[in-house]
Amino acid sequence: MKKIISIFVFSLLLLTFLIPALVSAEGENVFTIEEIVVIASRYPEKLKDVPVSVELIDREELNNMDAVSIAEVLNNKSGIFINNYGSVSAQKTVSIRGSMSRQVLVLVDGQVLNSHQNGVADLSMINTDQIERIEILKGPASALYGANALGGVLNIITKDGSKKPLFNLKYSMGSFNTGMTSFSFSGSQDKITYNTVFTTTKSDGYRDHSESKHDNLFMKFSYELENNTDLNVSFHNNKKDINTPGSTAWPTPNASQQDDDTIINVQWQKSCESIDTELGFYFNKHKNVYDDPDSFTHSEHKTDKINLNGKRTQYMGDHTFTYGFDVSKNKIDSTNNNQHEIMKEAVYLNDNYKLNDKVKLSLGGRLDNHEVFGTEISPMVGSVIKLSPVLNLKVSYGKAYSTPTFNDLYFVGPFGQGNTDLKPESSNAYELGFNYNGELFNGEFAYFNRKTSDLIEWADPDLDFVWEPYNLDSASTNGFELNLTKELNDEITLSFNHTYLDSTDDDSGDQLAAKNDTVAALNYQKENFMASLNAKFLKDRPDNMEDYQVLNLRLASQVELAGREVELSFKVNNLTDEEYQVLNGYPMPERNYMFEFSTDI
Repeated sequence: MKKIISIFVFSLLLLTFLIPALVSAEGENVFTIEEIVVIASRYPEKLKDVPVSVELIDREELNNMDAVSIAEVLNNKSGIFINNYGSVSAQKTVSIRGSMSRQVLVLVDGQVLNSHQNGVADLSMINTDQIERIEILKGPASALYGANALGGVLNIITKDGSKKPLFNLKYSMGSFNTGMTSFSFSGSQDKITYNTVFTTTKSDGYRDHSESKHDNLFMKFSYELENNTDLNVSFHNNKKDINTPGSTAWPTPNASQQDDDTIINVQWQKSCESIDTELGFYFNKHKNVYDDPDSFTHSEHKTDKINLNGKRTQYMGDHTFTYGFDVSKNKIDSTNNNQHEIMKEAVYLNDNYKLNDKVKLSLGGRLDNHEVFGTEISPMVGSVIKLSPVLNLKVSYGKAYSTPTFNDLYFVGPFGQGNTDLKPESSNAYELGFNYNGELFNGEFAYFNRKTSDLIEWADPDLDFVWEPYNLDSASTNGFELNLTKELNDEITLSFNHTYLDSTDDDSGDQLAAKNDTVAALNYQKENFMASLNAKFLKDRPDNMEDYQVLNLRLASQVELAGREVELSFKVNNLTDEEYQVLNGYPMPERNYMFEFSTDI
């Protein structure tokens, strides 16, 4: 079966590069859509004009995948690795180009999702039905986003309301007695638009003691105060109740975990002829309870996060200046961390300067003041050079850092303790890339190099079974990414991406991440029918973990039932029934199925 999958990928490459005659005679299929992103400079600009690696996932792509969480979507992108602990509602975190998950900043409408207790953002908390698009910045971004953007940034933009009333019902059912029901409705009233999404998911799980229940409520309101001035308010509540069987090496057959997460986000926006201004406030309250009766472990963790931020973008001829401030307070009340509070303030400035019709220069920097670690300055510089109408050269350099978490500093437990003498991690990173948009295909290539020092690792040097974090290591990461997309005709699209990653611990020489990650996909769409076949290969993994190859299939069709248009889809995940593990000790599900019904009412 592995041989069949390899032949499939080879066939994709052969079709992509050696048989251009499959393109129709008229068809000069030039990729002309001007994709706009905000993440690179914190204001809207063309994707092809940003000096760093940025990837965009739009609403159409999200719809075509029927993904329950954004982790499923991100898993097929170059340079992205999802740490998947198993069941549909289990924790899923993201790594970019070999970074730690706590070194990737995850934003939802500008709000930081990362926990200040452990530094990571749980992607299973975000349902795809509430998302309009996802922007991925690969590489250091502390110059604009501050601490914990050492590896990159995910910028998740949620859906706005609609002018006309829309009501959608979606129901999914599949293997392991998994079911998901989603209601969404949006509309407008006078100067107010609104969007509400409620999703509930239940599953028995594919492992013993991996049952889960997850409720997600999202509401967003936008009010037009006056011409070009808007007030946006969103509310987000997540409740998860899951059983946690643990790893196969350290099983916890009776452990359970509950999470209750509430987010309130308020944004005021005003656009003038040459100035855009934003003010924002958000509040996040999270409670986590873990219980394992077999080890007499019961812990409760409450965290609060408050942030006030402002940003202004000024368009001044060949210069576009973006500058702003961030002020935040982070609190914890925990059975393992006790009570602590940390204040942070920051200011930043970025200038995009158009030297001429072919060269654009970006310069920026950020000054952060951390109550515990003092002042940190993060500069960046980048350039986009237009070599031809279809080919751009991109170069960039950035310095970034990541601060220790509450767990790193203050944890107290029977087998571990925090270390208040820790220093922030820091890195210097370089990137060189090409972006091509031509008649035969669309492609991107990026070479990257990152050196990280003062890496925080938990260790037990005294062999007394008490683990403690230390600034022990430095790491070197270099590699390349290749992304190719080709439209064979109006119905068939081929895509391919490959990431080569050489990430090693400088002291021990240990390999830190898989070296080769390849994804290939074939998509067919005609009228009301769509089919997609997707293959992922992960090779040369650390810690002697086995390579794996996973093939997924999705079929979807729009039909008319009882006078109503309905979309039906059927997915088969792990088509070849591969036995594999994404994380050591956490086996992934066997071949499984999902059927989905969706209709507008």
